[in-house]
Amino acid sequence: MTVIYVFGLLLYLSMGLSVDTGKLERRPHPPHPPPPPPPYPTNYNIYLQNECPVTIFFAASGPSIVEPLYGALWKAESGQNITINIPTTWLHTENNYHHRNLVGPRFWARTGCKYDALLHKAQCETGDCGNNYDCSQAKLAGKAPATIAEFCFECGDSYTYYDVSLVDGYSVSVDIVPGPHSATRPGDPTNQFWCKTNLCNSGSDLRSFCPDDYLLTNKDLPTHNPADPVNKIACFSNCGKFEYPVAPLAGCSDSDLTCKYWREYCCQASTYGATCQTDGDCTDGGACWNGTCQCRAYISSPPCPDTICTNPEGAPPPGNCTDCAGDDTLHDICPRAYTWPNDPQTYSCDAKEYTIVFCPGGTKEPVTPQLLIPSCATLDPSLFDWTTAQTDCSESHGKYLCAVAKPAIWACNVDLTSCNDVLCSWS
Repeated sequence: MTVIYVFGLLLYLSMGLSVDTGKLERRPHPPHPPPPPPPYPTNYNIYLQNECPVTIFFAASGPSIVEPLYGALWKAESGQNITINIPTTWLHTENNYHHRNLVGPRFWARTGCKYDALLHKAQCETGDCGNNYDCSQAKLAGKAPATIAEFCFECGDSYTYYDVSLVDGYSVSVDIVPGPHSATRPGDPTNQFWCKTNLCNSGSDLRSFCPDDYLLTNKDLPTHNPADPVNKIACFSNCGKFEYPVAPLAGCSDSDLTCKYWREYCCQASTYGATCQTDGDCTDGGACWNGTCQCRAYISSPPCPDTICTNPEGAPPPGNCTDCAGDDTLHDICPRAYTWPNDPQTYSCDAKEYTIVFCPGGTKEPVTPQLLIPSCATLDPSLFDWTTAQTDCSESHGKYLCAVAKPAIWACNVDLTSCNDVLCSWS
């Protein structure tokens, strides 16, 4: 049985990071700004804290548009934080929570962005939202794979429910630290899911341990400029691997291995919920649990200790997989994260404020820095024909072009939100 850890206000205010010659040291968070003057929509505040060693772009999406308070931008240098006050439209979103096709309250980091904030453009290696600088304004969720902090404010019993989702994959470690809260769940003092924190281990980074077949580098992206350094940018989950870049069609055949593994790892079997007596009564690797066929986790190195695969009593026994990024691999770095579609790693709390920490405790794995969108003239002429593009695109009225490697013709008047090649500027 997992031991309940109660974290008080002291921990909430004291998590921080400094990086000095490779040594990680703890330091206090920068003080949060004073609360905004009344009236403001709700008493719920989210603090997004950057403990990554480089500047990152925060992002948020939900039922309505939100903006950082106090004139802050979505861009945050290492050690900086921003504040989001939760609007009333973001409360009671039970129907959206954990629904992958609906936009529920969620927050994430974008890394490796080439951007122009004045023109609202940002093409990012992870968490990109259609090359937009402001994902909330664009009403777009982040592109997988990316680590997501999910919330449901004032949901069941009027508590807030939250999790760190790696269902589609991992980009950076994320922790969620509730503010002041009740020590135990009222009426249920032994509840194992109350106000948990340390969802990912401090100072750990899954990209350093990701199986090669599940590792994504920026070189794998069509938007990568070959002149830029190659970095590990993400690690797919079992499910995310077979949904990237798009999921198979529902009617696909199991003779296609991508379809087969997608059904197993992404909980797409047709027999889930059917009555059963043994696992053999269930298709696509499903488990017969409590008399019905159900989806399950898959681990690569059984048995998985309870300290890594936490809360095992809330799900069917896991299956075994080979040549995979098992859920035990992801849980080894983020033991309380949500790594497969029915993972029970969801927590509830009565706190009114939550700090979402990106790269808690820092990371020694390089994170691609944010840079201004490059000039088209600086692209490698052996790969990109800028001379011809200047002639072909002479009547283009946009500031930016979508550069395509030789011998392809550049897209001159493309909608830049759909540019899936190298974004560059005329000047």
